[in-house]
Amino acid sequence: MLRVFAAAMGLLLFIGCAHAETEWRVRASEGLDAVLFVGALSGDKLQGEEYPEEIKKYRALLTAEEIAALDRINGFFSQPGRGLAGPSFAYSLVAAPDQSYEGVGEILRDPEAFLAENFDHTLGDGERKGFADYYTAYSALDRIGFVDDWRANALPQIEAAIEIFQAFLAPYDLITLHEKYLGRDLDNTIEVVILHYNKPYGIRVAGQRFATYHGWSKDTTLQTAAHEVFHPPYNADSEALSAAAARLKDSALMRNLVEQADPKWGYTSFESVLDEDSTQALDMLVSLQIGVDRDPADYWRAQDDGMHILAAAIYDAMRETGFAETGGAYEAWLIEALSGGALSPDAVEGRARLLLGDDAVDKWKPDTP
Repeated sequence: MLRVFAAAMGLLLFIGCAHAETEWRVRASEGLDAVLFVGALSGDKLQGEEYPEEIKKYRALLTAEEIAALDRINGFFSQPGRGLAGPSFAYSLVAAPDQSYEGVGEILRDPEAFLAENFDHTLGDGERKGFADYYTAYSALDRIGFVDDWRANALPQIEAAIEIFQAFLAPYDLITLHEKYLGRDLDNTIEVVILHYNKPYGIRVAGQRFATYHGWSKDTTLQTAAHEVFHPPYNADSEALSAAAARLKDSALMRNLVEQADPKWGYTSFESVLDEDSTQALDMLVSLQIGVDRDPADYWRAQDDGMHILAAAIYDAMRETGFAETGGAYEAWLIEALSGGALSPDAVEGRARLLLGDDAVDKWKPDTP
């Protein structure tokens, strides 16, 4: 029944969006692909599974100094709460005015003025050293043949995908749905950056831009857009939200989940879980409305070892309270739900059990004597 409803809703939305308000811009980025490959070279576990031969080939051509720089990058991002190397650097560098290998390299070499102007950010000493290490590895890619190989083999595949994705995405007015659930106006442009070395990550980068892989299906790219534009769906610095979330953060279930989840997924703090799971719940609402064929229970039982039980609970609470239909300001809704009974620690566990089953929740329960 769910799949039939989703398909019907997708058809209705497609018909209604013949003149979509959302403007889609699909492009390549040579420099961003190189940035993400440095992350793979540095030891990102999931990228290592996707590009083992390329990593082995190019690491063998690096100098001892360049390997040492990669090891320092890996050491930093292996610590809890530090995120993922490639996506972290890609976030800001996608805003570089020149997306060529050389253009992005210039920003990496001397990022101070660019970050101050575009992100109002001043580098600390540790960040400065991190950019220096990243540039050391990045600048080697031309010498060892990576750039020439990308232009000869990856770029033609990307260019073919750009034409296909641009035509497919054009009718979908996602921004209207994002505005419905965020309760505020957004820019009507979504920029899709098609890459080769981002697998397995669909990556939100600065503004309403995200990166996707040229070989992924059109539906996957649409779903990624539905997800990434939401990040973050609230003001992460909100004191009211932090206070409302405190009891859930301190619950035994959430503490154990954060401690036991594999850090390779990139969610190593309660705050990162709340952001991701809020976004997953919201994108599930949107995905079903635009006809992406997904079963919520199947999806969350499998996604990232089944760690996103909070997403299932938030999704269930949004439907029960009527937010899924009416929309509104998600941040205000979340604060109320966390403060009251809709997303109390017991309610989160109960909702997750109801949607996903006992086994999916029990695996994250702390051991008891």
